[in-house]
Amino acid sequence: MEHLRMVGKWWLPATPDAQVGGVLEIDADGQSRLELTDSLLNDSLHAVLHGAADGRPVTLLNCQPMNGGKITWGQLHTVVEVGRPTVILVGIHLAAGDDVGFNGIEVELSNLTAWTRRSGIIRTTAYTTPDEGTDHYKFARVEINPTKLEQVSARLEDASETVTLAWRLNWGSKEGAWDRDFEVEERATLTVRSDERRAWSGFTPTVSAVRDLITLATQAGCRVGKKSLLIREDGETRDYPVGLYFDSGSARERSVSVHDIIFTLEDIEWATLKPEWVALRNRVGLALDVLFSLDYIEDGFYQNRIFNAASATEGFHAALRPESVGISDALHQDVKVAVKALFPDNLEAREWLRGRTGDPLCQDQVRHLQQTKCTP
Repeated sequence: MEHLRMVGKWWLPATPDAQVGGVLEIDADGQSRLELTDSLLNDSLHAVLHGAADGRPVTLLNCQPMNGGKITWGQLHTVVEVGRPTVILVGIHLAAGDDVGFNGIEVELSNLTAWTRRSGIIRTTAYTTPDEGTDHYKFARVEINPTKLEQVSARLEDASETVTLAWRLNWGSKEGAWDRDFEVEERATLTVRSDERRAWSGFTPTVSAVRDLITLATQAGCRVGKKSLLIREDGETRDYPVGLYFDSGSARERSVSVHDIIFTLEDIEWATLKPEWVALRNRVGLALDVLFSLDYIEDGFYQNRIFNAASATEGFHAALRPESVGISDALHQDVKVAVKALFPDNLEAREWLRGRTGDPLCQDQVRHLQQTKCTP
């Protein structure tokens, strides 16, 4: 994502006539900084701020005052305020952060293009036919045939969503003082569309699920890049895009070799892979988030990373093998009988306790790590 600098006017939704000039900057990680030329924030957290910059309406959510502002008393009284919004939407004014107005979202993900292993860029090298009696072929030309690929979709009935992978082609030529060049670029994008309109954050679970899938397949932390919320009015055939920016972390993205990818889109159909992966992810739950955090957050003490890996392992075991226990069968049966006797009619309480009496291995692991006192 590119660095953005938007110069414009900013105001509180309740007082649209009291506008203040200022500059909004958004870096490549989605972190933002709003510098105002007069008083507006007044040392208060504002759930919603409105603005107009670069010819577009802008909404800032949860704008918190921060250090960097100053008040100067002299021949003239000047004020500079600095704030940091949590979320920025470029292209719309929202009355509240939970406004339901978006039909979908389009997202770019690092290594998504490589993972799909599909390309519409066909390159052919042609050589001249050798003269009779010779075996030397001479280079003639390179032919590049960019072809747009057909998108693929998967349906998530439980979420009332359609998740689509599409490939975008861009090309152009440039002639300079010394040379000329021609470029063609292909990029895979992810689009999530809902049957009903949602708030800006309503598509996060599905986007996170695809991000985890790419991380699993490529063995490299997948990073979320450009994000555009989509609005499509009834009867329209095209989407109105709203730029979405928030702090997506500073994880280091890296390209991957095809030889390091465990599986690709060529190995299993998207319509099958996506629903089954979401079902597995929902079943495993928090343990999967703990496991992928090791890829998304590469820094930290190695003792904590080992502990998180062990915790994730125990979580996988509990979710995928719920009947497996770390104690003898006889003792386990005694524990279950005792729990049922304590709550004979409360099924909710018994179900809650079952998950905590089914597998004590995680407690054993914690105890083992404490006893060994892992040190460098």
